[in-house]
Amino acid sequence: MSEVLTEILKVDPSFDKDRFLKQCEYDIIPNVLETYSQLAHPIQQAKAMGLQFHSRILDIDNIDGDTSGVLPDAAGRERLD
Repeated sequence: MSEVLTEILKVDPSFDKDRFLKQCEYDIIPNVLETYSQLAHPIQQAKAMGLQFHSRILDIDNIDGDTSGVLPDAAGRERLD
């Protein structure tokens, strides 16, 4: 942990570990868990129907968070992209 903090401080001398941990506790982790819970049920249903998932993240450069989300498929059902 000390080595990681040392490297972070080299890049960002104003980094505040306690502030970051609070942000993780109150913002980042709850959002990740909420997203997981929203995705888990439909995925479990699809797997129960025999569907398979072949997900791979190929590239995360140039992601626009404002446009990411759930899109409708041809039948009007929501699908994840």
